[in-house]
Amino acid sequence: MRMRTRMRKLTPAAPLTPSPRAGVGGGKRRKARQKEGTGMSGLRIIDEIIELAPVVERLAQEIGRHSPELARQIRRAWPQVLGNAGESLHRMGRKTTNRLDDAMGEARETHCALRYGMACGFISDRKRGAQILDQVDKVTATLYKLAHRPKR
Repeated sequence: MRMRTRMRKLTPAAPLTPSPRAGVGGGKRRKARQKEGTGMSGLRIIDEIIELAPVVERLAQEIGRHSPELARQIRRAWPQVLGNAGESLHRMGRKTTNRLDDAMGEARETHCALRYGMACGFISDRKRGAQILDQVDKVTATLYKLAHRPKR
């Protein structure tokens, strides 16, 4: 005995229109971020780290005239801040916190090395050096806030 299967025409269960909640919530902020040109990420801190990179490099060059090892330490630490912060974007749970903690530690290392260079007189423009130290400290504080914010 052979069973017949009928082919029936399928109709969509729902109209092919966007969800009623599509685009609700965060739209203004998202558009503002796009206007600012935040690049690859939603974290503005990454853009700040990239903007500080040439400034930190110039200070490392100045410090390198007096202490090449300290300059190498700065040159190794600051790119790690960017790498770990960027990697945290693509992690979930504790791995995000670990990467942000690592980035914060590298930023703190850069801050301490720059501070040591200023204390030893390796940086000629002390006022500019203090401004850069303040910016590096703000990056460190932001990374701390991101890593240790309360879970929602």
